[in-house]
Amino acid sequence: MAKEKPSMEELERMFDEGVDVAQYADYSDRPGLRQRRVGVDMPLAMIDRLDARASASGVPRQALIKSWLAERLDLEDRLDALAHLGMPRPAPRPAPKEQAEEGQGPGDQAES
Repeated sequence: MAKEKPSMEELERMFDEGVDVAQYADYSDRPGLRQRRVGVDMPLAMIDRLDARASASGVPRQALIKSWLAERLDLEDRLDALAHLGMPRPAPRPAPKEQAEEGQGPGDQAES
């Protein structure tokens, strides 16, 4: 016998009590919200850094990753739209860790 789906009031009560209600979501008629699991291998140091950021933000690691990926995809879409209008894409900035390894700050130039 299939378990009956809770009413909206029951779902709200469950949510307020801290119950994970995601299992009751039905994304079948909303293709933009359908999900598929993706596995990504990462160095342990990167996972530790993600966990520290997630903890500081008070969100799970997965939520932080999804949020950051969504922000980056939105940025790339905007840059593509500007490029379509003839505006050049800005040059990528080096990551702060790369600058530290090279011994240069953002405005420093290498000596000849």
